Amino acid sequence: MLFMCFGAFAQEKIGYVDIKEILNQLPERKQAQLELERYVDELGNDFQAMKFQYDQKIEEYTHLPENASAAVKENMESQIMQMDERMNNFQRQSQELLDDKELALLTPINDMVMATIEKVAKKNGYVHVFDTGTTLVYPKETEFTRLVLKEFGL
Repeated sequence: MLFMCFGAFAQEKIGYVDIKEILNQLPERKQAQLELERYVDELGNDFQAMKFQYDQKIEEYTHLPENASAAVKENMESQIMQMDERMNNFQRQSQELLDDKELALLTPINDMVMATIEKVAKKNGYVHVFDTGTTLVYPKETEFTRLVLKEFGL
């Protein structure tokens, strides 16, 4: 009985694709990467503007006259702490926003690639498909990345 199960499995066609290579070839992926880079630049510019204001406030505080009242000093210290907190919050929120943006941009592309791999696999009789990026050794003749890229017109 065990021999019969093994024999049935041995007849199933196994294929391999290089998902990273497919993604790197797609113009949609390249466009998404450019959009992410622009978004990172925007967030970076916003942070730099906040940091510039923070640095100015620190400079202003360090140049307070010696006879400045305690109330003035405390007020400026409070402003500096609030600015520091805003910058820290902005950094955390920026990372979350960037993660969300990346997910929104890349999920449809990844879904499209997976659907195309499934389509090509089915058309060519592959029952199991593995990523070459996670497989150390595989028979090169079972690798069908080219067929997937061809399906994309690349």
